[in-house]
Amino acid sequence: MRSINPVIFKRRKPRNRAFGNTFGRSAGYGIRVLLATALPALCTAQAVAAPTNPADVPITENEALALFYQRNLELIAAHFKIAQSQAQEVIAAALPNPVFSLNVLEIDGSGRLGNDGAGPGVGVAVTELLETAGKRRIRRASGALGTQSAEADLKDATRTLSAGVRRAYYALLLAQKNVTVAQDTVDQYAQIVIATEFRLKHGDVAESDVWRLKVEAYKARADSLSQGAAVDKARADLASLLRWPVDAMHFVARAEWPVLRQAVTEDRDSLFTEAMTRRPDLAAANKRAEQSKQELTLAERTAIPDVTVGAGYLHDINNLNHDTANFSVSVPLPLFYRNQGEIQKSAVSMNAAALEVEQLQLTIRKEIVGGLAAWQSAEAIARGFERDVLKQVQKIRDGAEVSYQKGGTSILDLLDAQRNYREVMHDYQVALYNRTIAGIDLQAALASETAK
Repeated sequence: MRSINPVIFKRRKPRNRAFGNTFGRSAGYGIRVLLATALPALCTAQAVAAPTNPADVPITENEALALFYQRNLELIAAHFKIAQSQAQEVIAAALPNPVFSLNVLEIDGSGRLGNDGAGPGVGVAVTELLETAGKRRIRRASGALGTQSAEADLKDATRTLSAGVRRAYYALLLAQKNVTVAQDTVDQYAQIVIATEFRLKHGDVAESDVWRLKVEAYKARADSLSQGAAVDKARADLASLLRWPVDAMHFVARAEWPVLRQAVTEDRDSLFTEAMTRRPDLAAANKRAEQSKQELTLAERTAIPDVTVGAGYLHDINNLNHDTANFSVSVPLPLFYRNQGEIQKSAVSMNAAALEVEQLQLTIRKEIVGGLAAWQSAEAIARGFERDVLKQVQKIRDGAEVSYQKGGTSILDLLDAQRNYREVMHDYQVALYNRTIAGIDLQAALASETAK
């Protein structure tokens, strides 16, 4: 920051000295008391809130995302959902187990075994359910689609939650930038106050000018404290997403405002196509729609009866043929119920899944249109600041300081230039933040990683 040398001030006869004396005797007394009690505390608190605290822990965007992936419970829950879907896939592919039966024949109440007391008949049999109409194949296909939809849900959770982490990270960066702007204003006022007090000793300015500057310096320090509190809040927001790691309240965003690595095309149709291909939530919805079709087909095929076949062996010495074999086939007769309820229920689910896909496609188009418009607007505003405003407001502030030092302008003009500079620098940081958030939202809508 450019320092102000009080020696360069020209000695001039103060204008409206009487007003300065009156201000010092009346209203100036109250301001003196306020500043005498408040400024020391503000100076101490400002030193604590300074961004150069040795306990600060710098963290990059990628490091914040890495912590999020390691510790986030919602992603872990989504991972377990994949395991559940995989288990369901195993169940769907399983074959029915055969049924073994053992029969002892010809045991009467008299205690005699067999017709002639020679012994009972003993038979064994094995039965197996044979599914017809490709039901098992359909179940396996449905289970595979369920696993694929769960995997897409995990990717979508990563997409949306990662965007939330990035928003919180750059909210912390904005708070830090605001602290820097506020501290710069505090330092600037401190130097101006010193120089003006030097001029006051030589009778070049009115005492009211000094107290007006001190009031503005007090406001600047209070604003700096407020911005420091905003940093703590932003750290807490980020820490809650990361499950509050160690030193979370000492995190310092170590990054500058990102820009898109490549220009975003204004061809909305191509953006629509890109998003429809990449969006994991749409992929999950499509998989669920396909799965619902398989479930409807399975419900229709379930109306076709399955066949149970069996084979057995009987040893009975009381029979003419002591050893015999048997074979059986059983089929349920669908006379009264043909699975109509399940078929109707599956058809409703299929229609609902198809509607979900259509609604999601409309939502994606809306997100892209809104995200692109927001990014283009934020980009234009940020470039406007850089092209037209920043240099001019810096020039105006410096000119006002030089002019005030030489007695060519009033204290009111100097204070107005300082306020305008502070507000413009704050608005510029907000514009960069808005551009970054708009880029993050557009990335999320496109499911792409085109900005860093």
